[in-house]
Amino acid sequence: MFNYLGYRMLIFKKALLLFIVLCSSTIFTQGGTLIVSETQLYPLNLLDYVSAFEDNTGKLTLEKVRGRKQEFIPISEVNFGHTTSSIWYKLTVINKSDVEDLILNISPEWTHNIEFIKMDFDGKIVTRKKGGTLSPYSEREVKSNKHYFPLYLKKGDSSTYFIKIHGDHIVSPHFQLTTREESAIAHRTIDQIYFVYLGIILALLVYNTSLAIIIGKRGYYFYALYIFFVIISIFFVKGYINEWVDAFWLSQHSNIFVSMMATFITLSVANITHVEKNYKLVDRLKWVVVGLSLFSALLNVMDYVILANELIINTIFVGGIWGLVVGYVTLRKDNPSSKYIVYGYSSFIVFGITHMLVIKGMIPFNLITHNTYMLGSGLEVVFLTISFGVNINVLRSQKYKDKIRLLKLAEDHEQLILEQNRVLEEKVEERTKELNDANDELQSTFSVVRKQNIELEEKQKNITDSISYSKTLQDALLCDVEEIRNAGLDVGILYEPKEVLSGDFYWFGERKHLIFIAVADCTGHG
Repeated sequence: MFNYLGYRMLIFKKALLLFIVLCSSTIFTQGGTLIVSETQLYPLNLLDYVSAFEDNTGKLTLEKVRGRKQEFIPISEVNFGHTTSSIWYKLTVINKSDVEDLILNISPEWTHNIEFIKMDFDGKIVTRKKGGTLSPYSEREVKSNKHYFPLYLKKGDSSTYFIKIHGDHIVSPHFQLTTREESAIAHRTIDQIYFVYLGIILALLVYNTSLAIIIGKRGYYFYALYIFFVIISIFFVKGYINEWVDAFWLSQHSNIFVSMMATFITLSVANITHVEKNYKLVDRLKWVVVGLSLFSALLNVMDYVILANELIINTIFVGGIWGLVVGYVTLRKDNPSSKYIVYGYSSFIVFGITHMLVIKGMIPFNLITHNTYMLGSGLEVVFLTISFGVNINVLRSQKYKDKIRLLKLAEDHEQLILEQNRVLEEKVEERTKELNDANDELQSTFSVVRKQNIELEEKQKNITDSISYSKTLQDALLCDVEEIRNAGLDVGILYEPKEVLSGDFYWFGERKHLIFIAVADCTGHG
């Protein structure tokens, strides 16, 4: 009798629940109650069926949250953005279909902390599971980079689910209802799309890295680093990294990679377009974007994650405007590559704004709008790669023109040298003739001088011979000093002719006991 009454009470409770859902505005109508029928198409957006409550303290228990049922607001009317609050979401589901493998999909993939609680009609907790990027991948019931939670509802069952999302990276999550089969198909299809996308980006990374090595310019190295951080960012944002390693700290601080993206793309575009040489003001603004990006990365490292995330979002927007300015001012200089810079930054800004509107609930959430930031960054990479490729062609064309100009200058220079050589040869020939004439004249003069020298040498010899002979005669005339001393005279003779002959002479003679001494100066001026 007891079991029969219990069964009848259960039927009564389910009937009462259905009656309340259809006819009144109680707790289950907050945000609407989802009734799953046989004709239901999956996936189903639950925007009209989920309500939310913000716990500013982050400390309220489930019991206290349930007690504030009147404070739950439909998620279509609220957006919490980045917050440290704990946000409680509530969903009531009645399954009237034969599908018993219903799954709740919570997006985006970068949601950090999720607590999933299933309650029965009596308010008792049936299931309590944890999820999010900061939960071990091995503990996920559905092995996926996405956040899937089975509802475990059989036909005719009803349950209320509370989902607590907390941390510092809450960006208005989206809820979808699907089945295991549909989720597997969607998961496989979406992954294929993502990996094709990543394959294209990776190919562009290899291409631009090779280009940087070949060209050797800093701008291309910066651009290759930008693409590298785009790929790393996507792996973290889309949750693929969690399938390989539980990188909890990096998952929580993944906007560091976004900061690096903003830094290197700004440095790359500035270097390729030569703004530091031609546009000083634009170059100064470049350092503003780079400085804010690096400061955001520093704040992330210091665990000021909310402030860092808000800063990098605004910095990226400022960087996008800066890129448009660069594209515009360089395009005015007839740089054909600049239009692709404009296209790239325009795509990034348009899809970035679209993504923010999706986050704020102003644009419907779907597969395309959910991935607008990937479309924006992907198009930016493609357009900027085209821009840099066109820039290389411009450089090659310029180098070819410079080469032709240099060849023309070389030819003109060679012609000038030939002309100068001809003039020099004429001058050399003329100067050589003059030198030859002067040499002939010198030779003639030398011949005359040599003949005169011979004549002078002969005359000098004759004169010298005459003088020598005269000296012999003069020496014969002069007496010897001993002869004088023998005569009893104590004398000495100092006789020093200036040259060979002397104009002076001395004489000694003895006659009849008389001694005669004479000293004469023949020149008359001695």
